Amino acid sequence: MENTLIMYCRIFVFLLLLLSLVSCETLIENIANNIEYDNYTSPYAGTYIGTYSGQDSGTLKITVDSKDIVTATRYSTVFKMEENLYGGMIGPALHQVSSRESGFTVTGSFISQTRTFTGNWSQNGISGTWSVTKQ
Repeated sequence: MENTLIMYCRIFVFLLLLLSLVSCETLIENIANNIEYDNYTSPYAGTYIGTYSGQDSGTLKITVDSKDIVTATRYSTVFKMEENLYGGMIGPALHQVSSRESGFTVTGSFISQTRTFTGNWSQNGISGTWSVTKQ
């Protein structure tokens, strides 16, 4: 009986140590990821200005911050209205940059040789193309 109790205590202590090592490894990994994120500066950071055209047309200003957060403003010369778009980037591609109100969405990617973003836009069945250049 006493040997069984000692064996269970040893198993419990072993499992407790194993769990604490796994927790420490996860904690260290999270700290390393946070440091990497804090030190990251997007190679695409900056302000880009251009136009969009198609079934609607107007001006487009896209700003990429140091952490790849994207804010954009478009002004429709057809509908005489302005709205903001929000999203992010995955590598050189814009990711889910859209207006919550109207659904106007831009997709596209960065062309390093010309320092431009180009792509397509869509909104409720209408669409077109766009291009902006780094200022």
